[in-house]
Amino acid sequence: MKKTLKGALSARFPLMRDILVERYVDKYIGAVMPEIAAQYMRMTSEDVCAGEMSFATDRVSNACGRLDIDRRTKYIYQVMQQHSSTSLVIEICKGNSMTHRVSRVVFNPQFKKEIMEALQSLTVELNPERLHALEEQANVFPIVDPASLASFITQTGRTLGHHGKGAKYEDKLTRSLVIANALQGRIKSLPDNRHYVSEYWEEIDSGRIYGHGLSLQRIPREVRHAMLGECHKYDFKASSYALMTSLAVQIDPTLKVGALTEYIAQRSFIRKRIAKDVGISEEWAKSVFTSLGFGAELKDNPYNAIRSKLGQNKYSILICNEEFSMIAKQLKAVNKVINAAFPNGGFVFYGREYRPLDPKTGSKRTKNQKLAWIYQCLESEALKQFIDLAGVDPLLAAHDCLYFEQQLPASKTADIAYRLSQQFNLLRFEHEKVMPIHAVEDHGKRDREIEDQVRAHKRNIAEHERQAASYRSMRIDDSTQPKRMAQTPWGEIEAEIWEQVAPVVRHGAH
Repeated sequence: MKKTLKGALSARFPLMRDILVERYVDKYIGAVMPEIAAQYMRMTSEDVCAGEMSFATDRVSNACGRLDIDRRTKYIYQVMQQHSSTSLVIEICKGNSMTHRVSRVVFNPQFKKEIMEALQSLTVELNPERLHALEEQANVFPIVDPASLASFITQTGRTLGHHGKGAKYEDKLTRSLVIANALQGRIKSLPDNRHYVSEYWEEIDSGRIYGHGLSLQRIPREVRHAMLGECHKYDFKASSYALMTSLAVQIDPTLKVGALTEYIAQRSFIRKRIAKDVGISEEWAKSVFTSLGFGAELKDNPYNAIRSKLGQNKYSILICNEEFSMIAKQLKAVNKVINAAFPNGGFVFYGREYRPLDPKTGSKRTKNQKLAWIYQCLESEALKQFIDLAGVDPLLAAHDCLYFEQQLPASKTADIAYRLSQQFNLLRFEHEKVMPIHAVEDHGKRDREIEDQVRAHKRNIAEHERQAASYRSMRIDDSTQPKRMAQTPWGEIEAEIWEQVAPVVRHGAH
């Protein structure tokens, strides 16, 4: 990569001395590659599929420094980016400080292979000064398994060494490898031979707790599982839909939410079916439902989040899908009921005070931001109750799921499920035993294991697709009433449930 860049820069500027060519290329690579690695670790699975990532152009340009050329002083970064033969990334969207938009780039196809190979062996910190400050502020110390992480790194490297896996799949593996390499250097030891990482978590006014920096909360799931080793995961199913719909039905028992309850119970089948109808991946369909659950509106303009993601044709097919339209319609009604029940001024919910002005930014909260606050408050309360009822501390809390070192007894999980359902009528959770990828010395045995797993996975996918194809919603009719709460008179709702809804919404003089 360096040799190619030097040759291309010399060809563009024949009079430039070799020593200067080497200096400028070194500075360019030295500034661009750490930024690529840092942003690559922050990419979502959607970004990986799209092949795009954010890029701090100003920061990289300043790090590269300047040069004198054609009797003018220019930034090295700008000179290198002027021609595809000397640029590692291609800018597709320019950042704007007025609108707070960050530049978006894609890899230059000419150098992508070399960039990916460099990333696989590069250990990078997201910002050394910031990470050091976070280490000083650390208040959470998750126990991790360094042997599991090392095996994951080894096996991922081996998999990347076998070509023919597909560009997007290799991109995903490379991203995981970059993050895993960065995390490996942060592991610390305890006297009892256990290991941990130091993290700084911050609780916001809704009760949600965010990890900062390279937190286990924020990294790809497969890397998180490798860090934690063998453990047990308890994951809320469609938590935003379940919690918000449960609350709305408690407020208005006549609300029609049949399509929503169907989605909460059969979300995988429904997403597969809608994804196939629209012509998108299930991952994209999941992101559409996630955006919808957090207040994204369905507007046919290029600046709408869902519309811009799918494009005009696929967006038109999506909103014409009867099942999706019914879910969106009922979710809109749920949000309307909740917004009307909670005042725009100050109120207290589950002991937490809502303020119309965001305490972090000082800006006025919108209706969607109020809905997000209410959902986060419900979610944090549900997680807290789960932990209290479990009676043991989790290894990690990641917003809508919890990781425990040991599997909870069946009697305990049954009790937790019952107790949570009394307060959050539609909320359910799933248990999964986490088995991280391990490297083994017997390559033939490992290959056979992988082949067996792939065959089993393909059979599972085929079975799910078969069931999804034949599955028909029994609640697609808008007149369908929910089975439970909608038939219950408002005055008969148990006092302990209602206690958490309207009476705790107190108008404050805030």
